[in-house]
Amino acid sequence: MSFSRCTSVLLGLVLTGTLSAQETYWGLTNRGGQNGGGSIYSFATATGTFTKRYDFQLNGGQAPRCDLMKANNGLYYGVTAYGGDNNLGVVFRMDPATGAYTVVQYFTTAATQGSYPERGLVQAANGKLYGMCRTGGANGFGTLYDLDLTTGNITKRVDMVNTNGQGPRGRLVVASNGKLYGLTNAGGANGVGTVIEFDPTTNTFAKRADLSNAVGANPGSGFLVGANGLLYATAQAGGVNSTGTIFSFNPTTFAVAKVLDFGGANGTVPMGELAQDADGLLYGTASAGGANGLGTLFRCNLTGPTLTKLHDFTSATGATPLGRVIIASDGELYGMTSAGGTDNKGVIYNYDITGATYSALRNLGPSASQPWAGLLEDGAGVFVGCTSLGGGTLDRGVIFRFNVATSTYTPLAVMGASTGAFPTGRMTRAANGLFYGFTSSGGTQNQGVIFSFDPVTFAYTRLHNFGGAFNGTAPVGAPVIVGNVIYGLCRTGGLSSVGTLFSYDLSTGTHTTRVNLTPTTGTLPQAGLVLASNGKLYGTCAEGGTYGYGTLFDYTPGAASLTVRRHLQAADGAVPKASMVQGSDGMLYGTLSEMGGFGGGSIYRLDPTTNGYTRVGDLEVEKGTAPAGELVETTPGKFYGTTMENGLTSLNGTVFSYTTSTGAVVNEHDLTTAQGSGSESGMLFGTDGLLYGTAASGGTGNGTIFRFNPSTQGVVAQRTLAFADGIYPYDGMVKETLPANNNVLLSLKVLLNGPLNTTTGLMSDALRTLGTFPVTEPYTALGFTQVGGGGEQVLPAVLAVMGNDAIVDWVLVELRNPNTLSTVQRTRCALLQRDGDVVDLNGTSPLSFPVAPGLYHVTVRHRNHLGVCTLDPINLTPAATSLDLTTTAVELIGLEPAKVTGNTRSLWPGNARRDGVVRYTGSNNDRDPILVRVGGVVPTNTASGYFIEDVNQDGQVKYTGTANDRDPILQTVGGVVPTNTRAEQLP
Repeated sequence: MSFSRCTSVLLGLVLTGTLSAQETYWGLTNRGGQNGGGSIYSFATATGTFTKRYDFQLNGGQAPRCDLMKANNGLYYGVTAYGGDNNLGVVFRMDPATGAYTVVQYFTTAATQGSYPERGLVQAANGKLYGMCRTGGANGFGTLYDLDLTTGNITKRVDMVNTNGQGPRGRLVVASNGKLYGLTNAGGANGVGTVIEFDPTTNTFAKRADLSNAVGANPGSGFLVGANGLLYATAQAGGVNSTGTIFSFNPTTFAVAKVLDFGGANGTVPMGELAQDADGLLYGTASAGGANGLGTLFRCNLTGPTLTKLHDFTSATGATPLGRVIIASDGELYGMTSAGGTDNKGVIYNYDITGATYSALRNLGPSASQPWAGLLEDGAGVFVGCTSLGGGTLDRGVIFRFNVATSTYTPLAVMGASTGAFPTGRMTRAANGLFYGFTSSGGTQNQGVIFSFDPVTFAYTRLHNFGGAFNGTAPVGAPVIVGNVIYGLCRTGGLSSVGTLFSYDLSTGTHTTRVNLTPTTGTLPQAGLVLASNGKLYGTCAEGGTYGYGTLFDYTPGAASLTVRRHLQAADGAVPKASMVQGSDGMLYGTLSEMGGFGGGSIYRLDPTTNGYTRVGDLEVEKGTAPAGELVETTPGKFYGTTMENGLTSLNGTVFSYTTSTGAVVNEHDLTTAQGSGSESGMLFGTDGLLYGTAASGGTGNGTIFRFNPSTQGVVAQRTLAFADGIYPYDGMVKETLPANNNVLLSLKVLLNGPLNTTTGLMSDALRTLGTFPVTEPYTALGFTQVGGGGEQVLPAVLAVMGNDAIVDWVLVELRNPNTLSTVQRTRCALLQRDGDVVDLNGTSPLSFPVAPGLYHVTVRHRNHLGVCTLDPINLTPAATSLDLTTTAVELIGLEPAKVTGNTRSLWPGNARRDGVVRYTGSNNDRDPILVRVGGVVPTNTASGYFIEDVNQDGQVKYTGTANDRDPILQTVGGVVPTNTRAEQLP
C-alpha cells in the first residue's frame, strides 16, 4: 500500500463529508458459525459490510493418542482420536510460548475427510503436515490427508481401499527420497496390512508391499527411518509365535523382510515406534509379555540379529507401554507407559543405557492418564507429551511439559474442553488494543471463560476458566475494566449457586470472587456492570431482594461487599435484563422487563448522589414491551431503546424513545420480521447520526443487524444473519474506538537491500509464495526481545496480494525511550511490502502501537539485515505519523548505518549469523553458514525455503553462481577488502 495514495483517498473522503460516517463495530453471536458455538464479527457502518472474524468452539477434541510434533513455525501440532463438534477428531496446535491451544480443523464428515486420526503428523519438505485417519473416507477404510499451515485447511489426498490397506494407525515418516511412508493395520492381499507410499510433490499414492503373518501382521505404529536407508517397524501380531515381529522395508526395492520374532520372555505385542542410536542399535517396547506380562523394554542388534531384554515393566513402576521410546540429547531413553505407577495411570520413565538402570520419573494421574504415545524433547531435558485421558473433570486428555532436571510437571492444555462457546454480553476494548469478553460455556469446567481478542491479528486467547468449587459460573454482560482489572458478574455459581461479583487482574492472571450473591443482595444477574463517574460500579440482579423482583446495587472496586440501593417492587417494574447507563445529567438510567405501570416493563432513574430511585416511564403493548437492552443517549435528555415484544402493528418489538424533560415514552418504529424481531440489545449511536442494533430473531430466523434513522423513524436490515455468520446476536455491538490517548499510528517506509531491485525501486516478494513462509512472526523464535509484541500472525489472504503491495517479509519495529535509547518501550512485528511500506497484519493499515502519544526513537530490525534507529525522537500521535527511512532526509544513529545508492537508502544485508556484525571472512563470518545450509561440501548445491542464510531473499540459498547469497556480504563490508566488517549501529 502506498501511504501517499491512502492520504489522497482520505482527503477525498473528508472533502465529501463522509469520513465521519465510517465506523467499525464489533459484536458477538451466541450460536452458529463454523462450529455452532457462536462467532465474533465486525461491521462497517458506511458499507454495511459484515465480516466474521472468529468461530467459537464447542469441543476441543478428546483422546489425543498422538506424538506431538514441532513444525517449522515453532508451534506444536497433534491430533485427537475423538471429540470435535462431530466427535470425529480434530487437528490442534499449541503455542509453546503462550500455552494457547487452538483447534485448527475439525474432521467434519467421515466421508469427506476421514475420522479418528491417531499417532500424529509429520512435516514434509513442502511445509505441509501429513497424517492419516483410521476410518472414514469414501470407503470407510481410512484416509491420508494434508494440512496447509498457511490456510489451515485439510485436504484429503487418499481414500484407502481394502486392496491397498485399511485402518492406518501409525504416523507417516519422511524418507531420504522425500516421500512419505506408512503402514496400514489391515487389508491388502493377506488382510493383515500393507506398506504405503505417498509423494507430496506429485500427490501420488501407491501400495508398495503386502504384509503377511510370516513377516509381521497388523502393525499399530509407524516406521523408523534407519541410518542404512531401510525403514524399520514393529508388528503387533504375526511371526513364528504370532505375538509380533520387527521387520524392515526397502524404499528402493520395496522388499519387506522380517528382522526377528517376539516371544513371551522378551515381550509380546509391540505397539510403539522404534528408536536408533549412533551405533545402529534399535530400541523399543513391547506392550505385553516379559516376566510380569506387562511388557518389556528391549534392544535389537541388527547384526545377527539379536534381541536383548533391558527391562521388565511392573505395575509399581510402569506397565503396558503403547508409544514410542526416544533417545534424548543426553543419550538416554525416555518414554511413557499407559498403566502402572501409584495411581495405575502410567508413568514417565527413563532408562540409562550406560548404567543399565530404569527409573520412573513421574507417576501420572489423577490429572493425566493412559498415554498412547511418546515424548517430544524440546530443549535439553524438557519433554512435552499428551495423555489420552485425564486433564480434569472432563477426563479427555491433557498436553503437558516435564522438566527432568527439576522434576517439574506442568499441564499445558486440557483436551475436550472448548476454549469458549456461547458468548454472552458485549466485548470491551482496553487501552492495550485488545477486546475482552465472556462466554457462558466452554473452558475446563464447561462453565464459561474470560477471553481476549486482538482485532488486528484476530488472535483469540482464553484467559480464565469459570467453575470449580464455590466459584462463579456463566458470566454475563460486558467486562468493565478499572485500571488493569476486569470486573463482572456471574449468573450462577458461588456459595449460594445464585451468582457472584468477581474481578480478574490482567497483570497477574488472578481471578477473585469478590461477592457471593444471596437472596438478600439479589440473585441471578442477567446484565453486566457499569462504571459511573463517582468511581463506583453499578449492577442489577434479575431476581431476589426483599420482594423477589430483583435489586439495583453499587459496588466499590476491590471491596468485599456490595450495597443494595433498591429492592424492586411490582410497581417499580421487575426483572432487570439490561445494564444501566449514565446520562449527561449524571443520573443512571435503565429498563425493567416486566411489571411497572402497565405490566410491560418500565424505565427508571437512579441518582448516584442521593441513591434515590424513580420510575420515570412505562412500556405497554402499543409502545412495545419487555425491554432487555441498554438505553442510548443521542442528545442531552433524549434516550432510545428496544423492546422484545409487541408494538402497534406486530408482535416483533419496537424501537422507542424516552425524553427526560417530559417523561414521554414514544413508539418510534414497529420492527418487522424482515428487519429483525425480539431485540435484546442496546443500540449504538453512530457518527452518521444513525442508531445501530441487533435483533436476536427475525430475518430468516437467525437474527439481524439493523439501522434506525431517528429523523425518519425508518429501519433497514443491514445484515440478515445466516448460520455460517453466527446467529442470535443477543447483546448488540461495541465501537472499535480505543480508549483515548492510548494508541499511536506510524506510517513507516523502509527498504531491504538484499531483495531490492535498484532499477525499479521495488523489492522481490519471492518469499511469500513459499510453503514455509511463516504465518507467525519469526523474531521471537530467533531470540529478538519483544516488549508487548510477539506472536503476531498474518492471514493467508494478505500473502496472496500481488503487485507493489505484495508482502516481502516480516520486520520488527521498536519504539525506544526518547531519553534512554537503550530502553525499548514497545515492539510490533509487521509486514514489509515491495514498495517499502511497513503495514499492520491486515496488509493495509499503518502500524498501531498501544502507547501514549509522545516522542519515541523508531528502530527497524530484520533477521538478516542490519537494523537502524532514528537519531532524533519522532512525535507519534493517534493520527498516523509518516516516517520514510528510504531517503536520507531522516537522520539515523551512527556512521553509514544504512546503504545509500543515489537518493535511496536501504538496510545493509548479510548478517546471516544474526550477531549484529557482517563478516565475509574470519571467525564467525556470515559466509560459512551459507555453505553449511547448502550441504557444506558441494558449493554449487542450493537450498530452497525460508532461511536466514537467504541474504537476497529470492527463496533459494546459493553459495556460488548467479544471484548467490555470498556476494552481498562482500559488498556490505566494502567489496574490496574481505577482512573488513560492518557492525549494526543500534544503541
